[in-house]
Order: sequence, then C-alpha cells, then structure tokens
Amino acid sequence: MKFKYTALITSLMMSNIVSAATAVDLSHQSIQYLQHYFSTNKTAAASQLTQLKEVRVDVDQNQTTHKRIQQTYAGFPVWDATAVIHTAKPGITAAANSTTMNGVIYEGLEKDLAGTTNFAMNDAQKEKALSQAKIAYEQKTNVHGVSYQQEETKTIIYVDENKQAHYAYLVSFYDDDHIHGAHRPTFIMNAESLHIYKNWDQVFTMDTQVVGGVGGNEKTGALIYDNATGNIPALNMSTFSYDTEVAPGQKIKNTLCIFTNDDLEVQDVSYDSSVISVPCQPQASHNNILWVSNDANFTRWNDDEMNNGFSPSLDAFYAGTIIKKLYQDWYGIPALVQEDGKTPMKMVLRTHYGRKFDNAFWDGKQMTFGDGGSMFYPLTSLDVGAHEISHGFTQQHSNIDGSQDQMGALHESFSDIAAAAAEYYVTGKNSWKIGSTISKGDSPLRYMDTPTRDSRSLDNMKDFKEGMDPHLLAGVFSKAFYLIATTHGWDTHKAFDTMVKANMYYWNSSMKTFGDAACGVVSATKDLNYNVADVRVAFSKVGIDTDNC
Repeated sequence: MKFKYTALITSLMMSNIVSAATAVDLSHQSIQYLQHYFSTNKTAAASQLTQLKEVRVDVDQNQTTHKRIQQTYAGFPVWDATAVIHTAKPGITAAANSTTMNGVIYEGLEKDLAGTTNFAMNDAQKEKALSQAKIAYEQKTNVHGVSYQQEETKTIIYVDENKQAHYAYLVSFYDDDHIHGAHRPTFIMNAESLHIYKNWDQVFTMDTQVVGGVGGNEKTGALIYDNATGNIPALNMSTFSYDTEVAPGQKIKNTLCIFTNDDLEVQDVSYDSSVISVPCQPQASHNNILWVSNDANFTRWNDDEMNNGFSPSLDAFYAGTIIKKLYQDWYGIPALVQEDGKTPMKMVLRTHYGRKFDNAFWDGKQMTFGDGGSMFYPLTSLDVGAHEISHGFTQQHSNIDGSQDQMGALHESFSDIAAAAAEYYVTGKNSWKIGSTISKGDSPLRYMDTPTRDSRSLDNMKDFKEGMDPHLLAGVFSKAFYLIATTHGWDTHKAFDTMVKANMYYWNSSMKTFGDAACGVVSATKDLNYNVADVRVAFSKVGIDTDNC
C-alpha cells in the first residue's frame, strides 16, 4: 500500500527559453542510433558528456539478452531516462542483428545545462536543499520536530514539463514515529533556485526446525500451522536449546523458537524491533512439532495476540515463506535481491506496528504491518504480504516512476496482481478480492474482477482524471489482468508470467502511461509464445490501446 503526496508546486515556467532537451523514443530507433555512445574508441567515448550506463543484464528462457541502461550527463543520472535493449540469440527464428529497444533518452541536454552556476553543485547548497525539503514536508503534514533518518541528497539532471533540462537535487529522508506510519518524502528541486518540481512519498503501502502454532483472526477462524491434513504447513525457523539445572544433577531442556531462517525474519516493532524469540515445546496433539501457541490449552499465544488476530507474527512468517516459494518455484528467482541484483535479499517483516494502525507498507527495505483498528484485523494476511513484498520486486526490477499518476497505479496494480497470484499458488483458485480476510466489514479493500463495485475504483481509462489515488486507478490494469487470467486457455499463473516478465525486462522508469506498460506485457506475451490477441483484447476492454505497440 502506498501513501502518496501530490506535487507541492508545479513545474517552473520558462516560456521565454526555447526548448533544447528532446525526448527520443528508442522503440522507434534501431540499435545503430546508440552506436556512438558505445564507441570502440574509449578515449572519445569517455569525453562525451552524455553517457549510457549499463545497469544490469539478464538473459531470459529464450536466451534473449535484456540490457538495462541509464542515461547520464557529466556523470549524473538523467531522471527517467532509462531504456532496455533486447538482443535475441541468433538462430532459426532470430537474425544476427535481431535487436529491439524500448525506453526514452534525451538529446540536446548540453544546450540547457551549459550555464549552470558552480555554487549549485556544492555541499552547502545541498544542505540548504535538504533543509528546505524538510520545511516543505512539515508544512504539508503539519508535523514538527521530526527526528529524520537516512537523509540523502543526490545530484541529477531533470527535464521539466517545458522540456528544459536542469541540474537538480533528488532529496529524500525517512520519517517513522512507530505510531502513525513511515514516510520517505522525496523531492526533486532545482539545484540553483531550489524550486520544487515535484514531491511524493516513496513508502509503498503490504539451524532450523519445524515450528507450529495458531494464527488467523476472528473472521477467518483459527489457522493451524502443523502440517496436518486440512491445516496449513508448519514453518521452518531457527531454534536454540539449552539446559537448566533445577536441582543438583537434575536438568530440564528448554527451547527457544526464533522467527528467522535463511530467507526471512519477523520482528516485533512494539518491543524493540529485534527478531522475535519465544519459548516453545513439542506438542503431542500436533505431531510433536515445536509449538509456540502454548496458552489457552495450546490454542493461543497471548503475548502475540492483538485486535482479535490470534498470532500476527506467525501469519507474517507464513506469508513471507509462501511469497519466497512462489517466485522461486514459478520463476527460479528471489522475490527480493541485494544491490548486486542477484544475491537473495533476506525479507524483513515487522509486526505490531503503531497503535490501531490500519495499514501496511513497503519502505524500500522492509515490510511493516499494523495490528489494525476499527477497519481491519492485523494486516498480516497472505495477500497483503504479497502486495507489499511485490512493491519491492517492482522497485528492484523496473523501478517505474511512482510519482507519475499512471505509474503509481501500475505499482499498486502489480502488487494486487501478485496477491492474486499468491492466492492461486496456495489454493489453485481466486476470490479476486484483496484484503477480504482482514476487513472487519463485509467488503474487501478492492475487487479485481469488478473494481467499480467499491464505488471508488476505476475499471476503464475513459474515466481517468489527473491526480487520482493510485490504488483506485490501479483497478484499470488489475481488471485487464483478471480478463487475461480468465480467458479460455489461460489461468492466473500463466497471466502472472506475462506481468513478471514485463516487469523484469520491458517496464522502465521512462514509462508514463498504462499504454506503455501494456505494450511491455504484449512483448512479454510474444516472448512466452502465449496468445497475444487475447492480451490485446483484454486491454482494449479497459480502454488501453495496444494496436501501436
């Protein structure tokens, strides 16, 4: 889930200056267009102010190489100037020069940037930008005296709405009072005037042994983690055993169940954010597996129970386990990776956040779940967990620009789509409801099959208006996914294949519309040899045109 702030101030008007920065859509260019950026003359290439930096390279199941590139100018990244180069392996169906591209880079930047004053690039100006961003944030939220963390000010090149390029600062900081929610306010500011071009929030808002217990909530009923038929699989987590001498020569064995393994860990934010560790013991009525729910005749864990949720920490551990398995089993990849883009990143899931906090979020590094309040039970359900973790998947792969209306909605839609995929992975079917098991009312958070059923969400682009809540606009793309998944010859797994491949190889931060994203899905569908016509029809039914892809 995502908290989004609209831009504080619109782009600076510079109508008296002729535009020099020109966007080049690489989908309409051949690879030869980029040759001078990859000159074999290293001295000449290094002297160019504009460079194309290789971000990562992946090879898919068809042996097609997908190379992500980022445009830089004078060593600084150009905002949303990214692209992917797709090179097919030569063979029967691919010629030796079978290379396509998608994304946007800019020409003519030097004409706008040549006159930038030196003081705009010094440390004092950066500190001033950080201070002014904090002032703007506190004025917007009416919250003062914030203890900020993870402060960053990076120099970038930004092309404004009038197609003028500027040196700018990308300013961000982290604000989390552990009560009202975490925020990572992010600003793009002119490096000279400190004018704010745009402002948004980057927080997206859901030795081992077998361990069991009781999760779920008042609505779902008890969810029993014990491997028994009809119940949920037990959980693999670390344990620690030690002996206590109760009398001379007489010892008893004690065991701690520690909520961590090689893939994930669960922390209790209400205590000290350390990994949860709790005494556990073999339970005869549950196949003698180690049991953490040792209260109320072995049916509750009193210290973890909250807001009629029987064990949010067990439920979070299960959600993380399933999501890790889904991405690994279906695609052979980690759900999240470290900065090298390959090494699996250990998932951190934080429970018991805030006071009656009716939300969950991904903050760029970890997932955090509130205990709910009047609207929700604890938000540690599988679908919410899949939603939040998949915000991280999108950020680490396509890194689409969530400050753009439709791209913020795409971020949310992909996460809802992943939630539906997780439900299908476990049960083999879909309810097409997001958050139904945590809602205290009769209605879920969102309906993917009929988004308008909540009287707020959209299901067609004809109703789109600028500045919409991304969660509500997400209904358009989510409805398209539902239509694909329920088309004859398709299912949720197959439809999710196209979305994951598009996210990994075709989506990028230069995209601005659902149409751009849908074209990526069409390309992914072709790569997978699935029925492209079915995908085009589904998008057309929600008002997204793919005829010009």
